[in-house]
Amino acid sequence: MSELRALLFDLDGTLVQTRNSSWQVFRETNAEFGLGVEAPGEFFELFEENFFDSLEALARSRGVADPALVKKHFQQNLRSDYLPEIVPGIAAIVRQLASSYTLMIVSSNTMESVRRVLENNGLADCFAHVFSGEVAPSKRDAIAHVLADPSYACGRQCVPYYNESAAPHRHAVTEVMLITDTVGDVEEALKAGIRACGVAWGMHSADRLEASGAEFVCVWPEELLVYLRDGRSSAGSAGEGPPAGACAAPGGGTRAAAVAAAAVRRQRRAPPATRLDAPGEAPAASGTQRAAAAGSCETDCEACGSDVAGCCDACAAAPEPPQSPGGGGRRADRSAALFRRALVAIGD
Repeated sequence: MSELRALLFDLDGTLVQTRNSSWQVFRETNAEFGLGVEAPGEFFELFEENFFDSLEALARSRGVADPALVKKHFQQNLRSDYLPEIVPGIAAIVRQLASSYTLMIVSSNTMESVRRVLENNGLADCFAHVFSGEVAPSKRDAIAHVLADPSYACGRQCVPYYNESAAPHRHAVTEVMLITDTVGDVEEALKAGIRACGVAWGMHSADRLEASGAEFVCVWPEELLVYLRDGRSSAGSAGEGPPAGACAAPGGGTRAAAVAAAAVRRQRRAPPATRLDAPGEAPAASGTQRAAAAGSCETDCEACGSDVAGCCDACAAAPEPPQSPGGGGRRADRSAALFRRALVAIGD
């Protein structure tokens, strides 16, 4: 699988907590046009597919003569009144990812709302492009623009100017991933041919996102960083060394050690035929080199069921903990292990 180069973030439910904020904004539109949505749960069902397509269908079913007026009214309220809280911890993750990927926003929300949210949280310069609802009618259309234009390979590293050293590059579908909280978005991404990753803190559950085709579902924001950095997504460049420039965050030395130690441990667990010390290949790292990469044991060794930076080499060489039977158990074990690595990776 090709290395990831671009990450497309949904906004509502992925970067910001949208449930209460969007419902409060919608209530005025609901009353104005007599849409008959009585509870938040009914409103959230509109997000099963493209939200504005669902809203238009609802308006038509309620006898609204011009459904476009319903969309216009709701969007105007979003521009003036939508003030959601950012998902805790996600800002730090975005800043780190901006050093390795071209980041973009793909959202059905208004451009004004997206800008307000990003600027209020110091993230506007981390995203190279924003495809709002006024720019692209669906995420599939936005994805098509990204895939067709080589200039979208040029990103920002949390500064106002673009990365002038980046050469134009026409993205392959395997080099682009949509990160979202809804089943409908996952389905749009897959129809467009790109990859999709879910987040479990938004509209839809992890089980539903996985069933819809998401290759991975994050339970915590930190899992996204680890999933990309750990090589599980074939994104080998993520987190290899500390972020540069404005994306830099404290703890770069610890992150570099974590990456080095994780690489050694993955190589140690690889089958003999694929190891670097197979005939004709360079020798694997020595015990001394592995110990230097892992560092001295500064953590509780009982927490070393995964690749925790700072653990002694003996702990790092310990076998991975057995997985619990059943899909839910495996996901919980994997998520817990990823979370422990994430806490170290982001310097907590």
